[in-house]
Order: sequence, then C-alpha cells, then structure tokens
Amino acid sequence: ANRRMVFAAASRNFFISFAKGAKALHGTVWDGFLRFPFAIKPVPRTLILGLGGGTAVCLLQDKFGSTLPICGVDIDPEMLTIARNFFGIKNVEMICQDATLYVKDARQLGDKFDFIIVDLDKGESYPEQAETEEFIANCKGLLNPGGVVVFNRIYTRNRQELIAPFLKILKSVFVRIGSVIIPGLAGSDNILFFAQT
Repeated sequence: ANRRMVFAAASRNFFISFAKGAKALHGTVWDGFLRFPFAIKPVPRTLILGLGGGTAVCLLQDKFGSTLPICGVDIDPEMLTIARNFFGIKNVEMICQDATLYVKDARQLGDKFDFIIVDLDKGESYPEQAETEEFIANCKGLLNPGGVVVFNRIYTRNRQELIAPFLKILKSVFVRIGSVIIPGLAGSDNILFFAQT
C-alpha cells in the first residue's frame, strides 16, 4: 500500500523506499536521520550520498518542505532512474558519481552544505574509501559552520568490530559526535553517527 520494494538482483542487495508520508517510516533507520542531536538550520542545504530510491528525500521534504535544496549522489545510474521514475523523486539535483570522488571534487570547488547524509552501506559491505580520514575530512570540509553530517552504518553482530575504527577516525576529525542505534529486524540494527562542525 504505502510501501514499494525494489530488488537489485545482481548485487543481492535490496533497497526499500516508502511513499511520501508513509507511517511505516516511523521508528525505522530513515526516521532516525531526523533525530538531530544538534541544532541545524531551519532550511538546510542538504547532500545525500547514497541516494538509492530516495526515501531520505521524502522524509526531508515532509519535514522541511518540497523546496528544500537537495543534492543526491549515487554511483548506480539505475538507482537514480528508479528514484526519479518509480518513486517520483522531484526537486532534487541528481548526480551519478562515486560518493568519495564527489566529496573530494565538491570540496575543491568550495561547495557547502548544512546537512549531509552518508548512506553508503551495501548490506554486506561498506566502501573502504568511505571509512578513510580523507573521506570524512572531505565531508567535514563541505559543511557550513554548524553543519551536521550523519553516517549510517549496519550494526550486525558480525560487523560491530568494524565500528570502533570508524568511530576513532570520526573523533579525530570532528569534536562533536553523537550516535543512536536503530533496532532492526533479525539482529540487523543500524547505528547513526551524527557529527557537527
């Protein structure tokens, strides 16, 4: 009814996107993106790294309005097509590029955002380049003063040991960090790390 599923069979990953305003979002990892432990601007210029089907866009536009300036980056051109044509994502600048390269290029160009969502986890893996100090520093370099970045990580039993090194790098780049664990199904939790300049 309010939910559509897209299965990416080639990669065995699945992406879930919800129709705008769907009640099913509340209490999920997507709802967690809006649990800001730090204050952000009333209408934040937003960057989404790992746009996928555009669920985060729907949530943000519901909260801040459909004219919220959003740039969405995804490495997979098919996901951008699905977001646009199947889920009806509108008013978003969509860029097909590797997120790690995008943040490096955008930082060199002096681009700035108030809010960044980093949602690059592929279920079974997280891009190694997105766990580096360089990538995290580039994300920080894209933030306006007081800007917030949130990193979404899968937090299953067999991947919890991967979180400690990531958190150590976050702490070396950002002074203000908060986190929230979002319980999932069958032990597949998510942890969101919020960091502010």
